[in-house]
Amino acid sequence: MIQQSTESNPPPMPRGARAVVLLASAITLVSAIAGAYLALRGGESAQWGAFGYELVIIAAAVFGLLLGKGKYQSGSGLTAGLIALAWFVGTGMGRLPFHSSPRGVLADPWFLGRLAAAAAMAGAGAFAVLARDVRAWKSVLIGLLLLLPVLLFVGFWIGTGGMWFGRPQTGTLEFVRVTTLCLTAVFCGGLFCFGSDAIIRAFTFGVPQGQPGAIPRSPAKRPASGSE
Repeated sequence: MIQQSTESNPPPMPRGARAVVLLASAITLVSAIAGAYLALRGGESAQWGAFGYELVIIAAAVFGLLLGKGKYQSGSGLTAGLIALAWFVGTGMGRLPFHSSPRGVLADPWFLGRLAAAAAMAGAGAFAVLARDVRAWKSVLIGLLLLLPVLLFVGFWIGTGGMWFGRPQTGTLEFVRVTTLCLTAVFCGGLFCFGSDAIIRAFTFGVPQGQPGAIPRSPAKRPASGSE
């Protein structure tokens, strides 16, 4: 955890986060250079679309190396997020020509590897922002706890099809089923809104004091002076 800064400029990205950024960027850069070569020489005909996306990923990886070296510290979290987004979208679109359907991309080793690198990059950027204020971690924890029931319900529905709740009934049972589903949807929707708001608020704690959107810190309590 790095010390909080009271100045308008954010503190530098922690060394651990920068190491993750450097490693993810270096691996992605090497894989993108190989991917660009294979897009042109790896098949019967050149895949120019895939080649173009690999060039975008190469450029983003270079920015990642610069970020890991200490550049763009005034917006390290946003920079890391944009780099991760470029890797994710670029790889997904670039691998489409090699599969008969978009679903095949989800099992593509290149896509899965870049997805892991993008997750590491985004995680490092998020940590860099949250580490600026200890209050951010409490807000993230509250948000995750609120979102947990929603994720469990979605997982239950996907894994089981809703069981009894997912099958049409007759008479009173149908009324009970629909009413229960409506109340559950309202409850989960509320949890999702409050949980998402808590997580978004956690990142606003990382806005440096003196900049628009910064949340003021509570003044330190002074011990009461004893009577003489």
